[in-house]
Amino acid sequence: MKVILKGYVDNLGDAGDIVEVANGYANNFLIPQNLAMRATKGAVADSEALMRSRQKREAVEIAQAEEQAKGLSGRVLVIQATAGEDGTLYGSVGKRDVADALASATGVTVDSKKIDLDRPIKAVGQHEVGVRLHREVVATVTVDVVADEVIESGSEVLEEALAEDAVDEADVPATDPADTEDDEV
Repeated sequence: MKVILKGYVDNLGDAGDIVEVANGYANNFLIPQNLAMRATKGAVADSEALMRSRQKREAVEIAQAEEQAKGLSGRVLVIQATAGEDGTLYGSVGKRDVADALASATGVTVDSKKIDLDRPIKAVGQHEVGVRLHREVVATVTVDVVADEVIESGSEVLEEALAEDAVDEADVPATDPADTEDDEV
C-alpha cells in the first residue's frame, strides 16, 4: 500500500514522502497513529506542497544546528565527581549530567536523549561526547571528569572515618521524648 508520511518515521522517511509499505503496517500502525495517510490522487498533490515546506523548514533547522555546533565543538565541560585513588568514580557521569553541564557552561539546553553516550562515564579523565543538535548535525564536546574528593582505600582510613563518626555521635546531646511532648501542648 502506498502512503504519504505526515512526519518523520524511523527507517521509513520524512513528512511528504510517498512510500510503499505492507497493508498491515499501514492500517494497524501508521494511519491510526496519524503518522501517514493513504496516497490518493488529491493527497499526492498535497504531499508535494508538504515536501516543499518541509525542505524549507529543514534547511533553516540545519543552519541553526550548524551554528550551534560551531559554538559547541571543541568545548571542554568540567564535571566534578567523587573518585577513588585509582581514578575510578564512585557512581558515574551520565547523559543527564553532561546535559546539565552543557546548559550551565554554554546556556544551550539539550535534551539528555540527544547526548551520544553509549554507557555512563566511570573514570576520571577526558572523554569525547557527541551532542545531536539535529539528525544530520552532531557537535563533539570534551567532558573532563575531575575528582572533587579522592577517597583512599584501606582499612586505616576506614577505621579513622568510623572513629570520627563515633566521636561526632557522642557530642550530640540525647533528647528525652517526654521533653518534646510537653513543648507541643
